[in-house]
Amino acid sequence: MKFLELSQKEIFTELENFYSSFENGYEFEQFLKIFLESLGLDEIEVTQSSNDGGVDLKATKQGIDELTDLDSIKYYVQAKRYKPNTNVSIESVRALRGILPDGYKGIFITTGKFSENSKIFATESKSRPLILIDGEELINHCIKYGLGFRAKPIFVINDIKNLINKEIKSESNLNISDENKNYIKKEISDNDIKARILPIPKSIFEKIENFDEYDLKFDGEKIKKYKINKNRKYFGGITKVFKNFKLIDDNNDRHPKGSFWFLNKDENIIEIEFEKNV
Repeated sequence: MKFLELSQKEIFTELENFYSSFENGYEFEQFLKIFLESLGLDEIEVTQSSNDGGVDLKATKQGIDELTDLDSIKYYVQAKRYKPNTNVSIESVRALRGILPDGYKGIFITTGKFSENSKIFATESKSRPLILIDGEELINHCIKYGLGFRAKPIFVINDIKNLINKEIKSESNLNISDENKNYIKKEISDNDIKARILPIPKSIFEKIENFDEYDLKFDGEKIKKYKINKNRKYFGGITKVFKNFKLIDDNNDRHPKGSFWFLNKDENIIEIEFEKNV
């Protein structure tokens, strides 16, 4: 969709409306899961409640070969819901780089803005690069992809609220719902369904101790063992599951959808639920 170009004054007005639509940082982070998906990222995990050194979200961008995972990119994401005319301190930007593991990239997203010094700092390290997305860039992306904006464009608070409520509702319907658990949301793609495989989120795979098979529980159903392809990091023998949960319909048409993963180390099982229509 092609939009009329907004003036700086109009952008700032829409940015103020956008900022005010989030009642708190939690709602902003829920929206950023949707925003990161629109950037093509996957395996998005909100980590605020865990001990991740201030990182708000984690995400992955799959490479050309999703199965071998050789060229995927991992991200740490910092979120700051600031008033549109407020600068993010360069100390906060430095702190994000300071906790990046080797091979990771950082994304700092704010409804505020970054100083020139912060922008220069973000480009100084090729081994631990930082991507800075300020309020204006965030708004322009939302306009481009229709996240809360329509036509002219006009920011519609209810559209943002509906997106967030849908995201929250999809999680609140989980049989494994527990406020103390950190879930990983992973998209099951058309290619995954076609290949009849269930790729394992990286942060879960790294914690699995038995690399031959593992107990899975789907939507609270009976636990069953599934074999792991440890080289390509996926579960096989999954066709019946895809059919039971309508990722493959009676006509063998494929229906990609999100999934929520939780590693229950106490019981040595992985609990998985597929996204429901809400």
